[in-house]
Amino acid sequence: MGMFVECGVLKTNTARELRNEADFAGILGQSAIMQGVFALLRQVMPTDVRVLISGESGTGKECIARAIHDGSPRQQGPFVAVDCGALPANLLESELFGYVKGAFTGADRDRKGLFEEAHGGTLFLDEIVNMPMELQAKLLRAIQESEIRPLGSSQVRKVNARIIAAASESVRDEMIAGKFRRDLFYRLNVVNINLPALRERKEDIPILAEHFLSAMNKKYGKHLTGFHADTMAHLEAYAWPGNIRELEHAMERAVVLCQSDQLRQTDFPFFETPAAAGNTLFQPRPWDEAIFELKRQYLANVLKYTGGAKKQAAEILQIQPTYLSRLLKNLRIEE
Repeated sequence: MGMFVECGVLKTNTARELRNEADFAGILGQSAIMQGVFALLRQVMPTDVRVLISGESGTGKECIARAIHDGSPRQQGPFVAVDCGALPANLLESELFGYVKGAFTGADRDRKGLFEEAHGGTLFLDEIVNMPMELQAKLLRAIQESEIRPLGSSQVRKVNARIIAAASESVRDEMIAGKFRRDLFYRLNVVNINLPALRERKEDIPILAEHFLSAMNKKYGKHLTGFHADTMAHLEAYAWPGNIRELEHAMERAVVLCQSDQLRQTDFPFFETPAAAGNTLFQPRPWDEAIFELKRQYLANVLKYTGGAKKQAAEILQIQPTYLSRLLKNLRIEE
């Protein structure tokens, strides 16, 4: 049975309609490797088993987590997501477990944590490898005992949430390096779903591109009819280091700026294909100088792609805007 994941909803020939057609951060796939992912999803969705999703940034880990939730017995409950790398340890702890009034300066009322907010549903812990070791111990206890203790409280509270975790880096490697608790890893990694990079499933690029073209036509009131003859080969030749998220952004830019009724190679000017790169005259230089120039050129290309929009560039690069500003200064790129 043909199937794909789109907007975080697992869709089959008999599945319910999409809940949010305006969400285009989706995953579609007809490739053999994605069919394997879908087969695994069919098995885990009806259960309450804990799942660890691994894959590069932009491969759709949260979409997969939402798909699992939407196809599970907990589908009527909340889906609560948190990026474990986006908050410092003290804030992440209060976000997860909540706090009581007076627990710390500024705690003027009781507040539920995400574990309690996800009661009866699913708690998605993204970038789990970024969780500090001391907090990993508290997470392990919450999973083992199905209870949490809010900050400043002497009382425990029972919680009932399915845990799905995800990471862009190898959690197993972090565990071997002593940066991730072995016992927590085995608790989370009951079933592992590994999402392939887009470069590993290039046969899916045409259907993904067509999907995003249709979505962006609708979003921006455009009427582009498709792709010029050589455009798709151009897209398939690119490595897409940012994966599906990068393809989506590229399609959005191309649709907005396209001056004809079909998308052409010239509508995707921000990257080189490997073939084009091979035609560049090689200039030997010291290692540090070569790396500096590569970083400078890549960052300049990203900014060209975003039309100079630094916030969007930071999102593509998966870095903080403040760090992007430092990079621009260090690489001597005018803002």
